[in-house]
Amino acid sequence: MSWQDDYARKTVSAMDAAQLLRAGDHLYTPIGGSPQTILPALFSRVIGLDMNAKIRACSPRGHDWFEDEFAGLGFDLSMEIFAGPFGRPALEALRADWYPELFSN
Repeated sequence: MSWQDDYARKTVSAMDAAQLLRAGDHLYTPIGGSPQTILPALFSRVIGLDMNAKIRACSPRGHDWFEDEFAGLGFDLSMEIFAGPFGRPALEALRADWYPELFSN
């Protein structure tokens, strides 16, 4: 078996990967380029199951869970390092927590 076959065997769609999310899970988004395919699938999963998930975004960029209309869903929202223009409204409305961290850590 080649590495390409092994890779293809392990690859799943974003929706299939999101199905692995369970109540109480912690989601972490990376700094910089946010994964634009998996995050919407995970957000749909959180909404569809009305579950309690903890979401920690590192320098968030336009994720739906920061929007006011989703504030009542059962997830905890926090940010680290940078809040940015998408995260600040959630911080100001006290819907999210911020954890400043040093890059040296």
